Amino acid sequence: MYDVYSIHPHNFAFVETSDFVNFKNLGRFNEGVMKTVHFTSPKHGAVIHLTAEEVDKLENYWQKNKRKYIPMPSVQMNIITK
Repeated sequence: MYDVYSIHPHNFAFVETSDFVNFKNLGRFNEGVMKTVHFTSPKHGAVIHLTAEEVDKLENYWQKNKRKYIPMPSVQMNIITK
């Protein structure tokens, strides 16, 4: 799922992959196979199914290719107060 900012009204589009190299376009909400259900407008977030083998591959990859967290100004400005 990704944002399609350039259209009005705002929408989200979807792609499907089995190898993270080749991607199949599934279209945007209500314009392809993905339909809005139980809500009135598209929301952020996505859920995907992973097999145990895919989980192992992802875990192995990210353990070998660790990323360093770099705080962004927009995150630093969000102060949580009680």
